[in-house]
Amino acid sequence: MTTPARYDQLIRLGWRLGSAPAVPMDEPIDWEEPEAERRSWFYHLQALDPIEPALAQWSAIGDLEALELAVSVALDWAGAHADRKDPAQWPRVWYDMATGLRAYRLSYLLEEARRANLIDGEDEDRLLRLLQRHLELLVDEARFTAHSNHGFFQSAGLLALCRRVLRAQDQDAGVALATARLRTILDTHFAPDGVHKEHSPDYHLAVLEGFKALIRAELLKDDAMFEGIARAERALSWFVKPDGRLVNFGDSDNRLLPPAILEDLRPLKSGMRAFADGGYAVVRAGGDRGPTYLAQTLCFHSRTHKQADDLSLVWTDRGRDILIDAGRYAYGAKSEPGSELWKKGYWYTDPIRVFMESAAAHNTIEIDGESHDRRRQKHGSALRAAGDLGGVRYVLGAVQHGPVTHSRLLLLAPGQWLCIVDGLRSTAATTHRYRQWLHLAPQWSVTAADDGFLAEVEGAGDQLRILPLTSGRRDGPILGRGDPKRQGWWSPAANKLEPAPAIAISKRARSTAFVTLLAFDDQGASGAARMNPDLHGQITLDIGRKRIRITRDRDDIEIAFRSRSA
Repeated sequence: MTTPARYDQLIRLGWRLGSAPAVPMDEPIDWEEPEAERRSWFYHLQALDPIEPALAQWSAIGDLEALELAVSVALDWAGAHADRKDPAQWPRVWYDMATGLRAYRLSYLLEEARRANLIDGEDEDRLLRLLQRHLELLVDEARFTAHSNHGFFQSAGLLALCRRVLRAQDQDAGVALATARLRTILDTHFAPDGVHKEHSPDYHLAVLEGFKALIRAELLKDDAMFEGIARAERALSWFVKPDGRLVNFGDSDNRLLPPAILEDLRPLKSGMRAFADGGYAVVRAGGDRGPTYLAQTLCFHSRTHKQADDLSLVWTDRGRDILIDAGRYAYGAKSEPGSELWKKGYWYTDPIRVFMESAAAHNTIEIDGESHDRRRQKHGSALRAAGDLGGVRYVLGAVQHGPVTHSRLLLLAPGQWLCIVDGLRSTAATTHRYRQWLHLAPQWSVTAADDGFLAEVEGAGDQLRILPLTSGRRDGPILGRGDPKRQGWWSPAANKLEPAPAIAISKRARSTAFVTLLAFDDQGASGAARMNPDLHGQITLDIGRKRIRITRDRDDIEIAFRSRSA
């Protein structure tokens, strides 16, 4: 949506976030705290998100009425919070990230209102007193969240406040502190290969765009950071799907990128990119029947925005989404420390959010009905190997879940087939219940077949066969099932839930392997597999008139092709 369209929507319909009721802009705003379930909505309100379209409209075309609206809302906020300066009493008002974003926006607003002669001395003093409180809290090292993306927004707000509001003689110390923090964030939040380490491309985008905004506004002037920022932008370009949407791993939404951001990320290169430090692998290829895109997440750098999605993947082929990620849904009320949810690694209590975070909501392995333990030791990148053998792209990764080592080999022939190979090796004496979950995009209709599953999109012409090549019970398809075992859902956007077909292959064993082939039906696919829990063995695929033999002996992967008679 263009800047004028966003501003017009703000004026006509009010400010709206997700499915929450709109907040009109032509009447005073209710700044009182709502119930805990609307925690995320209140954060955006307190960050002064409602004035962002108006400030953008002023910046783009000099619309004085837009700036007047932003000033009016800011003064309304200042009046409501004149006596709410204690973070201990008003923690959600002075939430770290909201404080940083609000300082950034109020600093710009005050600078522009001065230039346009839109603010009198009394109102300016009101804003300055509150900005002084922002300054005190933003320089406080005890409140600085260096471990998460919130620290970036605190630092950006501090930098803007110092450069735009403080007198020249008072700027230097604050600018130096903010710049040093930003340098630390760039060095520690991004891996050497440019990947943001919070498991979510949406947060990679948010921090990257924040850095670029600081440069465009001439607030950040440290040339030494520019190459790291450019490297992060090059890395992000690999997380754009063929339809222009960002991969929704972790706490990301399935949203279409704005044209300006897409333009900055172009050209979107074809080929394969393995992020050995960041912990991702991506394949992008063209094709006569539409593009192919595969991305796998193999990272665990911290608990921040990390879902139970170890070795999960998304897959688009022939221009259509096939395997999808669960999405974010919402944050909401937090779990109590010491509660059962908290002990299992869940930070939020909403049962839909709990499902979205779970292993069962991702294209991965679920062990004994439990999600992956996100309190365990972090492995960083689980990527072991990636490459191209005769046009078949492969990715190998391995993670540890208690006594179980989960190894996964992905084999992809763009436009034709994908083979998912999972090995589960346990050192425990007891058996486990293993489930290999697959989640298809909502437009696919899935039915059970004698040899597996058949998926098709009505009127599209393509059919996809899903063939388990190893033993196991087949469950599904499951579509939109509710509690107590929620399944068959995904969340494309905040607070939005849609049915999407899920299937599983399961078995009980101490150690075992799964080999599952997904192939377009026009390829005439079949196959057989002998694979041990360490992913040593052989897979034979008959695809059309080709026989493909994949062998893994120790660490070597070999692929042989030969023709077979019709």
